[in-house]
Formats: sequence, C-alpha cells, structure tokens
Amino acid sequence: MLASVLTDAGFPARRGQQFKGGCNSPDVVCPALNRWHWESKFVEQLRFRDWLAQAEGDCGGKPWIIAWKRRFGPWLAVMKLDDLLDLIRDHLPPQTNLPPLSASCEVEPVVVAPTQTEQNRKENSDMKIDELYPSRWLKAADVTRPVLATIKNVTVEEVSEGEDKPILNFLGNLKPMVLNRTNSTTIAELYGEDTDHWTGKPLVIFSAKVQFQSKLVDAVRIRAPKPQTAPTAPAPTRGPKIADEPPAESDDVPF
Repeated sequence: MLASVLTDAGFPARRGQQFKGGCNSPDVVCPALNRWHWESKFVEQLRFRDWLAQAEGDCGGKPWIIAWKRRFGPWLAVMKLDDLLDLIRDHLPPQTNLPPLSASCEVEPVVVAPTQTEQNRKENSDMKIDELYPSRWLKAADVTRPVLATIKNVTVEEVSEGEDKPILNFLGNLKPMVLNRTNSTTIAELYGEDTDHWTGKPLVIFSAKVQFQSKLVDAVRIRAPKPQTAPTAPAPTRGPKIADEPPAESDDVPF
C-alpha cells in the first residue's frame, strides 16, 4: 500500500523483498527517494521498539523512515529528529537577517489579548478522558441511550499486542464491539451458535452497571428488540336499529 501512496504522489515505487531483511531488501523500493531506507507497517497495534530495532539493523547506515497505518487511520511517518532537521535545512533558503538571541534570561512580559481560538480552547478544556483518547471499539460511554443495530458480521482482530478477540461489526456508522463471553452467549441464545447466521439480525445495544473486581462499572450489553404488537382494531360502531322490512325481490345477496 505504501508503494501505491508514493507512486500517486509522483515518486514511482514498488514493494521490496519483504521478510528477507537487510539493507538490500527494504519494504519499499523508490529510486527517487533512495536516500532513505523505508519500513512499511500496516497493522493495528503499535510496536515501536521492535520497529526501531528492525530499521536500525536493516538500514545499512542510511537514514530510515518508518511509515505506519491503521485500517481506519492516515499514514504516519517516524524518523530521527536529526534526519528531519537535515531535510528541512536542505529545502530552506539561507537565513541571513535573523536577529541575534539575547544573552539575558530575563524576558519582558508581553500582554496579549486572547484570540478567539484560545477562548475556544478554554471553553473546551473540560473534556472527558474518552474524548482525549477515543477508542475504535464500542464502549459504554458511546451508548448513553439504547441503540437499535443490525449485525454485519463477526471477525477476529488483534485488540492488544499478541491478543486476538472476536469483533462484532454492525451496518452503518456504529463502532465495532469487542465480543465478550456474556454478549456472545446472549446472541447465541437468540440466533444460534453459528456466527454466520447472525448476519442481518437486529440487536439493541445499551449500557448497564455490572460487578467487576468488587466495583460497579459501566459495560456494554445487548438484548433482542421488543416485538411490535399489532394495533387493536376499533370495535365497530352500531347504528340505530332499523325496523324489519320485507325483503325486496332482487337477485343481490343481502348484507
């Protein structure tokens, strides 16, 4: 995927000989950017120490760039600060008119009126921890009210380093949910043990208090939608009683 990104940006590239290792087999070969050794990581879990060790061992003395992408995230690049500063110097014009730095550590205070952006930051400073570190998995805070959802499928993904768990995916924009044993049992009782038969089935997702390590915590729970009852037809109204009349001579069926 990284080779396609570089090619689309105007730097033709192709995949290297992966799983071989060494300076002669980078993950991506790009002649126009051959100054750097490229490592491409398309995984969900960040393994920074392992990637640094691999880049240092395979770069052959070249400056390296680690390009990392999650499934639903943008491409990110990691490189040494010294290499980044060298890259910036190569593309900036000489700075000849910069004022010299003052030798004194005392700085005169400058009073500046807060800008609209700073005012908005102050107003939005009261944030919850879930807003600061959003998760790609559905949490109890995401379902403050019950939500009617439709199952898309069940997959197995890495939720933490070296730990794979079943994931319940939904149609629409609802986040996927890590499927624990309690919720798995609930769905199996509703729609059977085979997860392939869960596709297209409706669920109500809600938040509930559960006991966890001697504490009450918020957790995501599921249940079947309530059956919709058919509206009761109103009783027929009876009109005034009409006196019996002799039947007319006709071939029509009387009501």
